[in-house]
Amino acid sequence: VLSTPALNGILSSPFEVKITPNGNYAYVTNQIGTISIIDIRPSSPTFNTLVATTVGVNAQPQGIDFTPSGLRAYVTDSTTSSVTVININPTDPTLNTVSAPVALSGVFNGPNDVAVTAEESYAYVTNFLGASGSTSSVSAIDINPLSPTFNTVLNTPGLVSTDPITRYVTLTITPNAQFV
Repeated sequence: VLSTPALNGILSSPFEVKITPNGNYAYVTNQIGTISIIDIRPSSPTFNTLVATTVGVNAQPQGIDFTPSGLRAYVTDSTTSSVTVININPTDPTLNTVSAPVALSGVFNGPNDVAVTAEESYAYVTNFLGASGSTSSVSAIDINPLSPTFNTVLNTPGLVSTDPITRYVTLTITPNAQFV
């Protein structure tokens, strides 16, 4: 384990860590409403230090995943039951800001995790409490910018738990996007 004294005390209730597709940065969701961005490039003068923080992105960010192109991050918020899209395009002047306050609040219930398909067509979200509040479910968001239903939640039959005790917390997608 490498020592990271520069990171001590900057994270507050961290929930999840994801590495950007280019391998340059780690994004850490902090359950206090921020996302910490850490430079993980060993040759960088800011290696293992906090280089940016997003503020006001979510009330309680939890799950995070990136589009493989490295342009957008999808972040779940269990407190507001929403998903936020953050611009992570390093060449864009609005880097690390909300790129679209996606009209996705109200359709989730306690979302925990998010996973983006390799071809950037869908983002799947676990709903800890489920759409009805009593059963857990998985929602699919159309994340293809060329689609007429871009950034909308699609019907996900068969992805609702029939057991009121079961709670979906995390998920992963096969590389061929055939299974969640």
